Amino acid sequence: MFDLDGTLIRSAGAGRRAMEQAWAAVFGRAVSLEPRWTAGRTDLAIFREMARRSGLEAELERHRERLVESYLQALDRELARGAGEVLPGVVDLLRWAQASGWALALGTGNLEAGARRKLEPFDLNGYFPVGGFAEDGEDRRTLLEAAVRRAASHWGRPVRCVVVVGDTPLDVEAAHAAGYKAVAVATGPYGVSELAATGAEVVLPALAPWEHAARELERLAAQSASRDPESGEAARGRAVGTTGWG
Repeated sequence: MFDLDGTLIRSAGAGRRAMEQAWAAVFGRAVSLEPRWTAGRTDLAIFREMARRSGLEAELERHRERLVESYLQALDRELARGAGEVLPGVVDLLRWAQASGWALALGTGNLEAGARRKLEPFDLNGYFPVGGFAEDGEDRRTLLEAAVRRAASHWGRPVRCVVVVGDTPLDVEAAHAAGYKAVAVATGPYGVSELAATGAEVVLPALAPWEHAARELERLAAQSASRDPESGEAARGRAVGTTGWG
């Protein structure tokens, strides 16, 4: 299961700027968001914090639909600038995982419509037929668990092993809270030493070279198989699609 921003792609701050623009358009107040603070938080949790900073907690629910619509419109404008990029190793790793029979899913704090918009310019949506998104809850654990349920339903098979790939301590915390394994990658705002302190099973400076990342994923799957004799080849995702990434 893959996180999105800082793990799969960088969008050059498009999402953050779109949120600030939407907030100003709906509420007429400027709120600045710090990139490091927003990393790993869900869109709805960020909107709630913006409401707190603006003293508009009571107004948020009443205007949420309009706020989301304004945000998506602003996001389209920001993404049209074309400043984003796919992170090194991502495409090759996804191709390998798909060919190897891993069940791929998104596990992102983005609203689903926002996530799909961010991935579309790089033709990455096709790798992720399902996922967990901000609509599933402000807590990342909740959205990861939603992604696993959808993966099981989509592939019609039980999920025995889940590996979450993300770039923030919140990704690791949510993965462990749900009972999943975590691969932390230092391509976001946190460095290798900071991510190592989270207790992630694997910490990588990047997903490139992709062959190294693939070997680490295979190792985690093999460990799960050794502890779960019923999973066997399933721990790799080939037999019953047991492994999702977030």
